[in-house]
Amino acid sequence: MADFQIHDLHIHTLKAQESGKIILRDDDHLLRRFGQAELQTMAAGTQTDFTQRIAADELWAVLDGVVSFDLIDQRPNSPTYNAVDSFSIAAKDNQALLIPFGVAYALESDQDSQLLRLATHADDTHTEDQVLPRNTFVERLSQA
Repeated sequence: MADFQIHDLHIHTLKAQESGKIILRDDDHLLRRFGQAELQTMAAGTQTDFTQRIAADELWAVLDGVVSFDLIDQRPNSPTYNAVDSFSIAAKDNQALLIPFGVAYALESDQDSQLLRLATHADDTHTEDQVLPRNTFVERLSQA
């Protein structure tokens, strides 16, 4: 699906006196606005329920391990409405997945993993945001 894109992360080295790396900058233009950054740790064997954000785009980067993303387009006016897709992203690939608003997503990890989530709006900003049980889409995922 065209809206679900994996982006290469452009690692920018910091000045000699600073530690760490910049992995995303405003001029990369992946998020239209910025609302929240979150570091998440997933234990091996973790599966999340589906989350659907009504107005927030989210960018996910796997910092350690490998994580699978299941996506279902719930945007009624989208050309890919009801389409299902899955991606697996490994930290070693230095990639990030942009999930547009209105797309339901769930995560799964077979190993301990660490992720960075950037969102255009903070959690609990919109009452229409939903968490849907993973089994809501099991049949559609098995057909993908």
